[in-house]
Amino acid sequence: MGTMFQAADWFVRIRNKGGQIKITIWDKYGEKLFSDFLGPEPHTKFWNTIAKITAREVAEQIQERLPV
Repeated sequence: MGTMFQAADWFVRIRNKGGQIKITIWDKYGEKLFSDFLGPEPHTKFWNTIAKITAREVAEQIQERLPV
């Protein structure tokens, strides 16, 4: 099961796929900008990539919605 929400001008889906968290991001035109699994360390590179594609606030909103 997944969660989909709007973060600023982007749409984000967080879902559990085979026991791993997959994050997909689309722009307001429906173009997929990012789709990848949240892997082991280093998380910093992963989140910086999302922030570069979208905005720091979007990366923070996604982190807040991640399942524990």
